[in-house]
Order: sequence, then C-alpha cells, then structure tokens
Amino acid sequence: MVEELAKSVRQQIEERLSSPLLGTFAISWSLWNYKFFVVLFSSASVTRTFALIDTLVFPDIQSLLLRGLLYPLLTTAAYIFLYPYPARVVYRAVQITQKRLVDERRAIEGQTLLTIQESRLIRAEREQFETAHINEIDRKNNEIDRLRSELAALRSPSPPTAPPELPVVSPPAASPAQPASDTDSLLSRPVDSASLAAYTKWKFPHLEVSESWNDKAVRDLDKSRYPTLREVDAAVQQASAAVNAYHLQKPEWFKYGTDFITKSLGFVDPSFRSRHAFAKETLDAFLRHEDKLASPKS
Repeated sequence: MVEELAKSVRQQIEERLSSPLLGTFAISWSLWNYKFFVVLFSSASVTRTFALIDTLVFPDIQSLLLRGLLYPLLTTAAYIFLYPYPARVVYRAVQITQKRLVDERRAIEGQTLLTIQESRLIRAEREQFETAHINEIDRKNNEIDRLRSELAALRSPSPPTAPPELPVVSPPAASPAQPASDTDSLLSRPVDSASLAAYTKWKFPHLEVSESWNDKAVRDLDKSRYPTLREVDAAVQQASAAVNAYHLQKPEWFKYGTDFITKSLGFVDPSFRSRHAFAKETLDAFLRHEDKLASPKS
C-alpha cells in the first residue's frame, strides 16, 4: 500500500517536472526574481533573510503579483507560443544556406579535372577488367567446344578416329593462285589492325581471327621494332617450334589464328610479353619452351 502510494506520487512528480509549461515557468520565475535566490543563499540569519525578502524582493502586493506571477507567466507564454515562429524561420534559413554550400562544393568537385596519375590508374583498371572479361569468355568458349566434342564423340556410333593433325606454324608455300610477289606485297604492309588480320588469315587460313585480341596485339606492339608485317613474320618463324610444342600440350588455348600470332610474339619479344595480357599458364610456357626458339635471322 505504502509502496504503491509512493510510486504513484513519484510518477505524478515526474510528469509535472517533464511538462514544458512547468519547466519554462520555473526558469522564467527564477530570472524575474533572482534577488530572492541571492537573499536566500546569503549568510544572513533566518529572521534577517525573511526580512530582506519582504523588503527587497516582494516589498508590496503589486511586486508579488507582477514579478511573482504575471511577468513569469507572460514570459512563459511568449516562449511557448511565440518563440517557435522566429525559430522556424531561422532554422529554415540555416538549412537553405547549408544546402547551397553543399551544392556549390559538389559543383566545384565536379569541375575538378583528374590528375594524370588518377587517369592512368582508371585506364589501367578498365583495361585489366576488359582483359579478365575477355579471358573468361575465351575460357568458357573453349570449355563449351570441348564439351561439345566429347558429347559428339559419345553420340557417334562409329569408333573414335585418330585426332586430326594439329596445325603448325609455318609459312604457306607460294602457289600459282598466290605468287611470291603477292606475299612480298603483304609482308611490306605497315602493321595495323587490318593488315595484321589479313596476315593472320593468310598464315592460318583454316582459323578465324579474333578482332579484340588482334586490336590489342597491334596496340601492344612496338612500332619501331615492327614497322611492317615482315618483322612480325620473322618473329612467327623464329617461335614456330616453341609455339607448336605449346600447342601440342594445350590445344584449347589456340582457338584462333590470332592466338598463334600473339604467342609467337610473346616468345621472342619480352617487351610485347610485358604489355600484352597473357595468362599465367602462357607466361610459364614462354619459359618452359624458350630453348626451342630458333636463332633470329640477321
């Protein structure tokens, strides 16, 4: 019974104290009657304290009504009902100013040019992503071709035949349909995407040309070392035995004629090897079969 009564009283007191009216009125009354607290906490005796309150703080009924009740009530009402209006205007002005500052900062940041280092970093990341994407696509295509071949072999009623002879990296012999003069004309062409694609089709007529890797090969070539296709053809012939050895081990990595060209250049040209996006397995093959490289022609 006593505990419930004490709990009820405590809740009532907490509700009253948390009321904005009571708290604001208490602060307002303290400001209007600050002399009361000065006298109350002075070192005077109790009798002297009450006498000072009667003479200084509330000397008459008018002071008691005005400063003790009316002025604190008016101040409290002004704070509760009038203060929110100018506060809202000020808050809105502050928020608008902050928003303008944020917009101006974003506009300035948007007009700031990237540094050369940042541009190179973004370009390198983009090229690395493209290379990884192309490698993954080629790997998936090779896997699909392998599975299709295995499925066709399982469905075929006839016994498996010997695998076809793998293409070798050797220049085609001149024929009446393609005289030596045409070959010289082709090899004399400067290296670009179109000429390298034509050379690849001439060198490996039964294989397709990968346009993406063909363009990357032209981009990664040192034009001062390979001014014409003749220098490219010399590199292909020099790396013929090494490329054929790698081809026998990993035929799935030689889907296009372009694969023969790029791997030949990778075998004989360390500069091209460092710039071109070769897989780790191909980089290991460069070291594993480098003893099969022919001596460069003078």
